[in-house]
Amino acid sequence: MKAVIERCYEARDYTLLNSSVTLLSKKHGQLKGAVQAIVEQVMLWLNDVKKSDGVEKWLELIETLRGVTEGKVSSMLSLRSARLSHMIIR
Repeated sequence: MKAVIERCYEARDYTLLNSSVTLLSKKHGQLKGAVQAIVEQVMLWLNDVKKSDGVEKWLELIETLRGVTEGKVSSMLSLRSARLSHMIIR
């Protein structure tokens, strides 16, 4: 998975990078850790994208990341909260 996004980035094909990130994050069998790794890798590239390819491509990439991560943070927090509540009850 990471190789796919790296090849898109190296080719500076941001349309394909954005669609690949979105597609890979929506695969139902995908591990959350793998999606997190993809998001973290793309975030490392944000400054370079802004400098070399402009604000428009940078914003498109940020919007893609926001779409991928939207709602996932709260569900992860809810799970942690539930685990803490369960530990308190025990």
